[in-house]
Amino acid sequence: MPNNQVPTDAAELNHTAYSRSRCGGALRIAREKQGLAVQDVASKLKISGRQIQSIEADEFTALPESTIVRGFIRNYAKLLKIDVEPLLDAYNVLVPSKEPLAFTLKPSTSMKVNSYKKPKTGRYIWVGLLVLLVLGTWFFYQSYIEKPSPIAPTAEVEILEPLPEPALPLAERAEQTVDITLPAVAAETASAEAIANPPAVATDASQMLPATETPALPEIKPTESAEGLARLEFNASQETWVSIVDAKGKEIYNKTIFAGSRDSLNVKLPINVVVGNARGATVTMNNKLIDLAPHTRSNVARIKVDKFELNQFE
Repeated sequence: MPNNQVPTDAAELNHTAYSRSRCGGALRIAREKQGLAVQDVASKLKISGRQIQSIEADEFTALPESTIVRGFIRNYAKLLKIDVEPLLDAYNVLVPSKEPLAFTLKPSTSMKVNSYKKPKTGRYIWVGLLVLLVLGTWFFYQSYIEKPSPIAPTAEVEILEPLPEPALPLAERAEQTVDITLPAVAAETASAEAIANPPAVATDASQMLPATETPALPEIKPTESAEGLARLEFNASQETWVSIVDAKGKEIYNKTIFAGSRDSLNVKLPINVVVGNARGATVTMNNKLIDLAPHTRSNVARIKVDKFELNQFE
């Protein structure tokens, strides 16, 4: 196909992007076919005309990081109403994706594994001591707690039945009351009352049972599905776009939010968030407003969210 010939349909544009491995040329041809100038596209996409020219010339070194460039290409293709996937494939050939930063955590993980391989002997000693402690506790309950369970023969209940008192004068009854306060008689009376009151005996026996026979209550643990999740909400006073990349380097969200619109989603931390046209958007995390100003350069905000802490990433 000659250089000055304009493709007639979307399939021919896609073929141009694949055959030349250049996504910018296909975008330029589609723009010229629709009669749009560079400044027209720049004003609609909210980026500079120099960046539009760099995309069409495949000069990606003059543009921000690859995540932002992919967002530019998506929005450019959406504006021209052409398929974006062949353009992204051509871009990936020109600019291979970098390895995710999350793999830098592997050395620290291996160090932790090696550090726990050494104290095997000490761990066996502690396990042995714990087993001996459990056995000693069990023998203690068997020897000293469970033996006193038989309290008194039931025959004593019949012996201690109260006898009918003869009718005596009031003075003699007072003297007899003094005799009843002897230690031996008081002890027998106390034992009779203890036997005649079965609920009290049952309560004492239940208190003397081993604690190991009481079923343990289930431990309530927090649900794992809620850990590391955050709710993000975007409100746009001007047209903007948002890109979110997870810890594995995978882009999980890329969307253009028009003026007066809003969008929200739940994400698993940590994540990297890029907000284009940051002056025309607000971001909240778990209903708390995030100040984008300290993280904004060239009207593009870059935020790294790790365990609900905000940091700027390059």
